[in-house]
Amino acid sequence: MACVLFAASGLRAGELLGLECHHFDGASVKIEQSIWGGRVQSPKNQNAKRFVDLHPDVCALLAQFIGDRTGLVFEISSGRPVGQSNLLNQELHPLLETLGIPKQGFHCFRRFRNTYLRQRRVPDAILKMWMGHSAAADMSSHYDRSELDVQYRRDVALAIGIGFELPKNANFQTPKTG
Repeated sequence: MACVLFAASGLRAGELLGLECHHFDGASVKIEQSIWGGRVQSPKNQNAKRFVDLHPDVCALLAQFIGDRTGLVFEISSGRPVGQSNLLNQELHPLLETLGIPKQGFHCFRRFRNTYLRQRRVPDAILKMWMGHSAAADMSSHYDRSELDVQYRRDVALAIGIGFELPKNANFQTPKTG
């Protein structure tokens, strides 16, 4: 689920690991904290505090993964956050090796998502909001308030799709790593 959510949202690793179940409203995730060094902290910058609208198919998968749990979306059995390096070394790298893909970090998902959004011509204000980027210095960005229209954002998320095929049989396992 972590890889699906990374690729479908473009979240930074600390943002994804800082998600709590209540941050998911059924259509988007609210980024208001991050995990760094196993501790909860504020996100990277003020623009990182945002809503990221998800495609409905990803929402259904995430809802299934969360179930009726509370706490962090990605946590170990003790309730502590999954460690970034453990997730990378014990989950992502073996998966990439199995698929014959060169070893890389979580930022590859962010680059994928940003490129996919640009290629689908997502309005710049929405792209920047979803990615947590600062607004451009040009004057037109000061007048564009597309990111404030929740229904429009969700319509865009639905229209552009995900950019990859979701797993057919989701057999979720809680990461065993700390």
